[in-house]
Amino acid sequence: MKSRRILSILAAFASWSAVQAQEELLHYSFNDPNLQTTTAADAGPDGHGLTMYSADGEPAALQTGPGVSGKEGDHAFNNSGATGMGRNGQGGWAETAIQGEGTIWQRGLTSFTVTGWFQPTESQPSDTARIVYIQPSLEGNALTVWAVGGGRLELRIDKQKDGGQSEPVFGRKPGEWNFFAVTFDATKGSDNVRYYAGTESSSVREVGEGTLAIERWTPARGGSRTPIFVIGSGGREIQRPFQGHMDEIRFFGAEAGSDGAFDQEKLEEIRSEALAR
Repeated sequence: MKSRRILSILAAFASWSAVQAQEELLHYSFNDPNLQTTTAADAGPDGHGLTMYSADGEPAALQTGPGVSGKEGDHAFNNSGATGMGRNGQGGWAETAIQGEGTIWQRGLTSFTVTGWFQPTESQPSDTARIVYIQPSLEGNALTVWAVGGGRLELRIDKQKDGGQSEPVFGRKPGEWNFFAVTFDATKGSDNVRYYAGTESSSVREVGEGTLAIERWTPARGGSRTPIFVIGSGGREIQRPFQGHMDEIRFFGAEAGSDGAFDQEKLEEIRSEALAR
């Protein structure tokens, strides 16, 4: 009987460890039925709801775009009113403050995955148009996923740490939804950044790799307690808008190991889930 109890405890611990290996930290589907709301709910564990803003910095109802699935009730973040891409335009954004003290954001991540969908208004977004941006409240360690010249994706942590670029993934068909994913795995010394892309009709494929020479990413470092998570543009101070629609923005991470960096098979599951909603 004692042995059976010990085995049950070990099994429960193994199951708990597997669950704790990676977490979905943020998830924004923009599907509030009230299209007049200026907030967007977070389906992640901690409920970091977004507030949406127009280019003039006022709260705005931007949860009005058609969602990637095309089904009734599926909406997207609508930033099509931006005047251009990157530093060539002004546009809205959505942001939330993330409590960092005593959380994974303060302890840091050894691996993470950012996924989402974009539908650019222009065929070739360029000039550092921000898609996802995480800015710590103290200087440094900011994470940016953005569109750069030639329709490529780029991951950057701090201004000096460049994770390479993907091959072109924008502008193949006007109005087409594009799936993207960027993964980082600090347990690898090189080629630890990988880029993936897909569309409504095409499966996920790897489209590039790069290297970030850091052992873990800690956005709430140095006593910072409130990193700011931003979708589209860079908030009030920095106008680098992405012009178009964004949907199903998700962020996963792990405090130890490589489980936070998803493989192509898992990313294909995430792509398919969004189309089935």
